[in-house]
Amino acid sequence: MGHGGTLDPLATGVLVIGLGTGTKSLSSFISCTKTYETTALFGASTDTYDCTGRILKHAPHSHLTPELIDSALGAFRGEILQKPPIYSALHHEGKRYYEYAREGKPLPVEIKARPVTALKMELVRFEKGGDHEFGLPSEEGSVEEKVVGEVMRRMGVEESKKRALEVEEEGEAEAGGSKKAKVDDTLFIEAEKTVQDLGEALGSAAHMVQLTRTQQGQFELGKNVIPWEDMTSEDTTKWESQLEAALKETSEEGAFKKGGAVEEDAVEENGGRRGAEVEAEMEAEMEAEGKGN
Repeated sequence: MGHGGTLDPLATGVLVIGLGTGTKSLSSFISCTKTYETTALFGASTDTYDCTGRILKHAPHSHLTPELIDSALGAFRGEILQKPPIYSALHHEGKRYYEYAREGKPLPVEIKARPVTALKMELVRFEKGGDHEFGLPSEEGSVEEKVVGEVMRRMGVEESKKRALEVEEEGEAEAGGSKKAKVDDTLFIEAEKTVQDLGEALGSAAHMVQLTRTQQGQFELGKNVIPWEDMTSEDTTKWESQLEAALKETSEEGAFKKGGAVEEDAVEENGGRRGAEVEAEMEAEMEAEGKGN
C-alpha cells in the first residue's frame, strides 16, 4: 500500500491510495494537477505561516476589500517563482538557516525561488472581522523571535515585489477578515507561503487557517472518493462496494491496476508534508551549491 502524496498536518481532503501493483503508478499523482481551497486570516503572521504557530507580526486589515484581494491574486496566477518557506528545515552543512539569522549571520547559500504554476486562483468568499469563526493564535512570539522573523521575512521577499497598497501601521490586534481562495496547481505551490505573500502584497499580514485538497488528478471530493469516516467504520458495508467500484473503474481507465482515493480528515496520523519529496531535493541542491562556492 502507498499514497500519491501526503497532506499537510493541517489539511483535509483527497488522498490517493494505491494497493499492490497499483503503487507503481502513484508517482504520477505527485506531479498531477491538484485543486485546493485555502482560508487565510488577515491581521497577523505566524512563525509557521499557519494557525498552529506563534504570532510574529500584527498588521492593519480594515482596508481590505474583495476587489483588492482579487486584484492582488493576479500576481500569483500562472507561472511564477516561489521561494520555499523560510522556516522550513532547510540547512547547510548540518546547520539550519534559522540559526544563521538568530546569530545575525548571512545565509551561506541563497534560498532560490522555484518555478511553480497556478492554473487558476480565485476568491471564493470574503468575510470581514467578526463575521467568521476564526481567531488569532493565542501565543505571541518572543521579542527575539519577532526580530529574527522579520530578518528572515526580508531575506525571503523578492525586492521587485510591490505592495498593492501602502498603509501606516495601526497596531490592530483583533482577528481580521478571512478569505477563502481556490487554487489549481501543477507543482507544489506552498499554500502557507502564498497566503503570507498575499498578506504582504496587500499591506497587511496573513496566515493560513484551513486547507482542503478538493481534487487530485481524476479524483474529486464529493464525487468519486470514499469518505474517511466510512473507511474507519467497523461496518465494512459502508465502504466495500465503493472500494470495489473504485478499483474496477481505475483498472479499466488504466490509471493504475489497484487504487482509489479517500477523503482524509485525520491527516496528522500520516506524518510528512505535501511536497516533502521536493523539499528533500531542494536541500540536496543547496548543499551541492554551497560546497561548490
